[in-house]
Amino acid sequence: MSNPVANPIVESSTKPVGNAPVQAQGQSKYVSIVPENGQNYRAGQKIIYNLEPELGFIKARDSYLVFDVLNNSGRNTQTATAQKNLKLELGQAGISSLIKRVNIYSKHSGQLLESLDNYNQWCHTQFQYEHDDTTNLQNLEGCPKYIESKCSFQNVASDIASRSINNNKNVMSDVENNRLSAVRNDNQNATYTSTRFITPLRCGIFRHWDDEKLVPVLMLGGLRIEIELAPVGEALTMHYSGNRRVGGSVTADAVTANNSQGHLFGNGNGSGQIMQVSNVANGNATFRLNFPAGVDTTKRLLATGLAVGNMVRVSLPGGAVDKRIVSMAVQGGNSVTVTCDSNFGEASNAGSFVHLLISSLTAQSVDYLITNTEFRLLKVSTGQKPMANMNYEFTTYDLFKDTIPTSQLNFNQEVTSIASKALAMFTVFDDPRYTANSLTSLGSNAVYAGVSAGEVGVNFNDVVYFINNKMMPLNAYDPNPKGDKVITLNEVVKAWSSIGVQCKSLGSGEFADLDIYTNRFMIARQLARDGSVFNLQNAEPQIRLTFTAPRGVDAHNIARNNINMLSYVFSKQIISISDSGLEITK
Repeated sequence: MSNPVANPIVESSTKPVGNAPVQAQGQSKYVSIVPENGQNYRAGQKIIYNLEPELGFIKARDSYLVFDVLNNSGRNTQTATAQKNLKLELGQAGISSLIKRVNIYSKHSGQLLESLDNYNQWCHTQFQYEHDDTTNLQNLEGCPKYIESKCSFQNVASDIASRSINNNKNVMSDVENNRLSAVRNDNQNATYTSTRFITPLRCGIFRHWDDEKLVPVLMLGGLRIEIELAPVGEALTMHYSGNRRVGGSVTADAVTANNSQGHLFGNGNGSGQIMQVSNVANGNATFRLNFPAGVDTTKRLLATGLAVGNMVRVSLPGGAVDKRIVSMAVQGGNSVTVTCDSNFGEASNAGSFVHLLISSLTAQSVDYLITNTEFRLLKVSTGQKPMANMNYEFTTYDLFKDTIPTSQLNFNQEVTSIASKALAMFTVFDDPRYTANSLTSLGSNAVYAGVSAGEVGVNFNDVVYFINNKMMPLNAYDPNPKGDKVITLNEVVKAWSSIGVQCKSLGSGEFADLDIYTNRFMIARQLARDGSVFNLQNAEPQIRLTFTAPRGVDAHNIARNNINMLSYVFSKQIISISDSGLEITK
């Protein structure tokens, strides 16, 4: 990590404020804040911005973060076991995928003013419901074209509605804006360059869920903003470009335990095929990859992500075998001979294919690096003397986590919120099989897909809220797609409206039937509306779930385990500012 920057504030050209109160020309200008703890950051590290009280007031809606991100895979190693040339992309939340947690403190008093956990997961969830056009998310924030969590299990003729799988719709042309891929230099070796993304900071103090007002940085004693970077498996994904393989077949859109959750690569031309191998002979350690005639084979090879040291799985008539690549050589213009670390025991046939193995991925082989970042703030001079005392109110959330045991048929989540001005509750569900480890979710977007009612093996039955000794609604409802899906979505829309979010999308029918949940599945409850609030401090809220059976196998015939239950409680919070300091009321 580089040394701290001596002069962290750089002022840029002036700019008028859009809908702010009328001010004298030149009273608004952009100020660029760079972190106090260097400029280069990797997964798990913190980025710390200090906003000094001298900034006065800022207009949060026109302020934004800038990140330059580098595909840092294969760093610090040149050995034969290095994973290189991996095609990597930002996760489903775009650049927000890199942000795991945000903590905001008063710089003067050190008080924690706001803390947002699972920031990346929540951003992706809100994107799906808030946007029916993702063009800006693609162009500015690096989201793929299709940000939905789920799609239909297209190639299974029966029971499609219950067989939703993680979204695999995006093809090569759909991920241009979030790709962090290697490029070729003059010596035809892989080289990497940083890609720039920008995003607002979606938090309460910066009024993301409120009306537009100036943020009183001066009266808050300055702000210290700590951004914790997400693990690799949440921040990045490996491109999935076509049919997933089951055994020797490449026509079924499925995944098995034997092919590493679909960590495949395309053939480099966007046709959505995994690479077919040929010329495998019994007792031989080589196979051949054939590319279309008339293309730059070396460039195409780089695009597939294959490199010396990659661990691959080759499907042969007698079964799949795992090999490590020890050398590669271009042959005759449109083919590549790949030599592995041991001989094959049989010959290939027309059904022989190859894909990358996740078992060979490590923290050194899959990695990202932020090479530059800054916080660009629109500073506003009001021309008036700041008030000595004020109440600063904003909307934010608290996160409550629970685990639903595999065999449990009835589960009550105790939501221990102390919010006196609650607005709404949102609950999503995670599959810890693919989200607990930072590498196993690569390629499957597991942290953003979640678990849906109606999925095979989940066995949801009904949902009801119990608050202030009352059932809300009066009767439990069935969230399954063929049950009370209309009630489920209606509750979600009402909850969104409570926090000032206009719900514009309830799912996509472009690549899936609407009898599955394509947006991230959630249950929700509106607690207040029309400017009112709800006191949860003594309400002892519970979310009560029932299941028809223990968790079974999923659509890929792999046994499910426990399910994580994550409840986001949104509320109004007030920071009372006076001569005696800051006091936070939840």
